[in-house]
Amino acid sequence: KLEQEKADARKNKTLAASYFNFLLNRQLGSPIEVIQNQIECDTSLSPVKLLNDAAITNREEIKSVDISINIAQSGVQLNRSNFLPDLVFAFDYGFQGEEYDFNDRNDYWMASAVLEWNLFSGFQDKEKIQQAKLEKNRYQVMQAELQKQILLQINEAYHQLIVGRKTLTASRDRQISARNSYKIVSKKYKEGMASYIEYIDARTTMTQAEINRIVAIYDYQIKKAELERITAGYPAEKLENL
Repeated sequence: KLEQEKADARKNKTLAASYFNFLLNRQLGSPIEVIQNQIECDTSLSPVKLLNDAAITNREEIKSVDISINIAQSGVQLNRSNFLPDLVFAFDYGFQGEEYDFNDRNDYWMASAVLEWNLFSGFQDKEKIQQAKLEKNRYQVMQAELQKQILLQINEAYHQLIVGRKTLTASRDRQISARNSYKIVSKKYKEGMASYIEYIDARTTMTQAEINRIVAIYDYQIKKAELERITAGYPAEKLENL
């Protein structure tokens, strides 16, 4: 059974490494360096409010809607400017005559100013302003809904991470307890004071506790990465440099 699980683990390791290299646009068989001292993760958590503020500031969807709101506001101001008069001023200077003589007798200049004021356009400008305002309101509603969705995602991921941290602590305690129990049973077995079944059971319990500890560590890292993704805690420019 253990040999089958080891073979399955090797397969998953190879596939995971290949997919990781694929994401980085590298050769699928490229070696991956694992920094062991970072596996035992930092279990400190930032306050939820800071995570919420970071997500609202960094999420690309929020930035995109902000740009749309600014464009819609510019549309409102542009349509309002139609109520104002337009003043065009032009000045021309040159030379004229039958010959190319550049002197003060052949030069000329002309200046003109045109004032245009559209006092009535059949309420078209007013309708355009109203339409631009509605477009702005639509994006503002979209922004509010998007923010609520993001805050809900953060809340869920944050509490998932808390559960992962508690599971991490519990797995460490179980691992320590299983190791100590195995040491005691192993000594008793060597002295003939414990049966082989008790010895195998203690050894199996310790192995399972160690496996659960490893799974808990990486599960916590996955939950931590998910919260980091939701809050956009990893700048996009860093991803582009990978």
